[in-house]
Amino acid sequence: MNKRSFVVGSLLLAVPVMLSAREPKLQNPCKDLRTDLDSQVNNLHKQQDDALAQCRQANAQRQKEINCLLTADDAHREIVGGPGVRCQVVGVKS
Repeated sequence: MNKRSFVVGSLLLAVPVMLSAREPKLQNPCKDLRTDLDSQVNNLHKQQDDALAQCRQANAQRQKEINCLLTADDAHREIVGGPGVRCQVVGVKS
C-alpha cells in the first residue's frame, strides 16, 4: 500500500468523526441583532461617503466656474473704472 493513500484514507475517516464531535451552534439573538445593525450602519456609511464624494465633486466644479467668472469680472472692472473699483448698489450707502 502506498503511503499517500494511507494518509488520505486516514484523513477521510477522521473528518466525519471531527465534524460530529462539534457542539451544535446555539442561537444568540443579541449577536444576530448586533451583526445586522453593524451591517446596516456600514451600508449607511457607504451611502453617506458616496453622497459626500458627489457633493465635493460638484462643489469643485462650481468653484472652478465661479473663479473663472470672478477673473473675467475683475478684468471688466479694470477696463471700466480702473483697479479696485466695485459696483455701487442702488439704495445702499457704503
